[in-house]
Formats: sequence, structure tokens, C-alpha cells
Amino acid sequence: MGGFALATLATGLVNATLPKFTSALGLGASGYGWALAALACGMMAGEALTGAIAERIEPRWLAAGLAGMGALFFAFAWSGSALIALGFLVAFGVANGFTEVVMMTAIHQQADSTHQGRVFGVGSTLWRTTMLGAVALAPVVDAVASPAEAITVAGVVLLVGAVLVQLTLRPSPRLATATA
Repeated sequence: MGGFALATLATGLVNATLPKFTSALGLGASGYGWALAALACGMMAGEALTGAIAERIEPRWLAAGLAGMGALFFAFAWSGSALIALGFLVAFGVANGFTEVVMMTAIHQQADSTHQGRVFGVGSTLWRTTMLGAVALAPVVDAVASPAEAITVAGVVLLVGAVLVQLTLRPSPRLATATA
């Protein structure tokens, strides 16, 4: 849950930065709408594709998804072209959709069935708090960094989340070696 909380922190920061960033790319006032549309299309595709392979999902894929999201934020931040930036944002949406399905699946696989509601409740509160906290902090970040720099910081936060997941997620019961 902590790794995904870092993802919501990073995406909240980028969401608050998008209007200024997309305007600088030449998309004008409609740039924010184009960016959200690109992200939404990617997320739908990522969720659908991940749902198609749901029976093979492992919780450790969350680390790869977060790392991919971080790398795509780096590419997005420094793309320099509206069309290329929107393409990276679609790809980011695919990775984000994938990561969300993996995270929700991991809760079902990892949390004891008697505690799943509590895990979802705590997780949901944590994720909303970090997302809104990032939006609240965005003006401070905007005062000291360019949009590209803020998005780069968000990419670093995602990579830290990937490392956190890799280091703390317990092994999947399906991968445990049976004793002879």
C-alpha cells in the first residue's frame, strides 16, 4: 500500500502540473483536457489488457509497473513535443491501469480474507490523502521548479515506490517451494 501511495503522490503532483506543462508544449488552454484524455485512454487499455491475463498476475509485478510509470514520467517530462508527450502519457496510462489492477489483485492474494475490507479502507484513505496532498503541495513545487522538473521528481518518487514494493512485498504463496 505504501508503494502505491507514492504512486498517487507522484500522479497528484503531475496532475496539478499538467495545465502549465501542456500549455508550454503549445496545446494552450485545451492541453489539460488532451492530457487527461490520453491518460484515460491508456488506463482503459492497460486495465483491459491486464484483466485479460488476470489469472497469471503476481503481486511482484507491482514493482515493475511502478518502475515503468517512473520511466515514462521521465520521458514525458523531457519529450519537448506535444504529440510525443501525449504518446508517452498514453503509455503511462497503460502502465498505470496495469499497476492498479495488479495492486487490487495483490490485496486479494496477500491480505487475509477477514481483513480485506480493512485493507481496502486504509489503502483508499491513504491513496486519496497522498493524491490530494500532492495537489496541495503543487503550488510550492511550482514556485521552485519547472513543470518538467516537477514531473521528473514525480518519476523519482515512482521509482522509490517500486523499490519499496520490491523490498517489502512478501513472497507469493503460489511461488513458495513445497517441502518434500
